[in-house]
Amino acid sequence: MMLLPTLSCLVLLFAGHSLAFPFQANGGVIGEDISKWLNKIKFGQNIADAINNIARVFMPAPKNCNELLSRGKTHSGVYSIQRDTSHDMRVYCDMETDGGGWLVIQRRKDGSQDFFLNWDDYAAGFGHLNDEFWIGNRNLHLLTSKQPYELRVDLGYQDESRFAKYSTFFVGSEDDKFPLAIGGYSGTAGSSMAIHDGMKFSTRDSDNDAHSTGECAKSYKGGWWYNKCHNSNLNGLYLQVNGTFRGYHGIYWGGMKSLSYSLEFSEMKMRPLV
Repeated sequence: MMLLPTLSCLVLLFAGHSLAFPFQANGGVIGEDISKWLNKIKFGQNIADAINNIARVFMPAPKNCNELLSRGKTHSGVYSIQRDTSHDMRVYCDMETDGGGWLVIQRRKDGSQDFFLNWDDYAAGFGHLNDEFWIGNRNLHLLTSKQPYELRVDLGYQDESRFAKYSTFFVGSEDDKFPLAIGGYSGTAGSSMAIHDGMKFSTRDSDNDAHSTGECAKSYKGGWWYNKCHNSNLNGLYLQVNGTFRGYHGIYWGGMKSLSYSLEFSEMKMRPLV
């Protein structure tokens, strides 16, 4: 006995709309209806995009971690904030240190992430928000261009912890090589970023430092606002902590330890000035 083709129906729920896809019994789709179904999918995507855009107008994501804190988010962790008018971004918020509301932009703690990377890596950002990472220079420029920010740097070596705060923190555009504006120091670690004020960002494949003959990023194994060359190098190599090497290749902060030491921990974070 010959079996005639019968139709079954696959129903997809898309953006709140059900889309029916008839199939032949042998698994084939009825050819003449394919374009119609694709148009329905496109229509559903347009609806989803419209809903998302409306939601952003009436229920916008917070602009920063401090705004999240004011909305009652008191636990440190990964959240979404507005990157620009049409995109959100995932960030790590420190809701506990010094009143909370800090957006963490860098963390070093165990050497799991390579920081001796290229310009495009530092521009876009890399790593994992719950571990070691760099948030990305494009993000830093975009966020610090919206409103004034302060910077806090937390540092650790064995049982010793110190911090540095700066009331001015701004990163310029990529066309200008992400120049740093920093000032207004307070804290316990010393102002080891002072000589980096006004410096352009350099990486191993993009030399923009003030050294007339050398290339600081290549010499000191990181990406940073090198001068000639540095008094801080928080994106340097994560080195074994034993005090027997020349630590300026490592995670270095001149106001805290000598060149024979590489720090075990660093965390850079920023918060809007209010």
